Amino acid sequence: MINFDPLRPYLWLIKAGAALLLASTLVFGGCQWQGSRDRERISKLEDGIAERNTALKAAAASLQGAGDAIRTVNAQAEANVLAAMEQARRGSDAAAAARRDAKKTADRVASLERELEREKTTCTEGRARICGVPLR
Repeated sequence: MINFDPLRPYLWLIKAGAALLLASTLVFGGCQWQGSRDRERISKLEDGIAERNTALKAAAASLQGAGDAIRTVNAQAEANVLAAMEQARRGSDAAAAARRDAKKTADRVASLERELEREKTTCTEGRARICGVPLR
């Protein structure tokens, strides 16, 4: 006698269906069930993440403000350095002008002294004058 199993040709289809049913139950039903159990924990974690996000945003805004303040101070310092360099250049120019004026004055004094010596030797004592001022 031959044993004939009528479900044998469809056994793979039944196994695939059972596996699909088990997988969908685990994925969809199991995840939903586990999610409902962990809802409070997930909520706390989400709240912690939101608080940290708020704190990070506040810290970023604070750092942005500090960066702006540093850029402002740097710009002012750069302006001060440029002003000091300009003032030093003007001081150097003034010193050069003062040296030129001192040389001109020294040359004029030397010229006047030479003229005085010439006047002393060529003029009588009562008539010796420099720039119209009688000599004493």
